[in-house]
Amino acid sequence: MKVSVKFEDKIVGEGDWIYVECKDKDGFVYSEEGCVVDIDDEEVQMYDGNEGWSVKREEIVSVRWK
Repeated sequence: MKVSVKFEDKIVGEGDWIYVECKDKDGFVYSEEGCVVDIDDEEVQMYDGNEGWSVKREEIVSVRWK
């Protein structure tokens, strides 16, 4: 079953290639681009073809599809 989550009225799910803009608790703004691998209660796991990483769901400010 494909896991998905709603951000800004958009449904994002495993396998989607997205561009996310994030802001951490210290106010640092960063962006990531990649494929959603997994989604849990706290993080979105992503992969860009070379390496994997995660972004905290609470830090995501906006999402765009690639």
